[in-house]
Amino acid sequence: MAAAAAISSPATTATRRKQQPPFPQPSRTPPSPTTPAATIDEPPPCHREA
Repeated sequence: MAAAAAISSPATTATRRKQQPPFPQPSRTPPSPTTPAATIDEPPPCHREA
């Protein structure tokens, strides 16, 4: 199992590197998920009201 895990580690790293570029790209493409996250961090008026 240890040997398999070692082989999976490098394989996973290469897979992650290939998946990382596509992941950030789609993340920036959909402004919907980014908008709510940025809106929650940007609205200081809510904190002022509280």
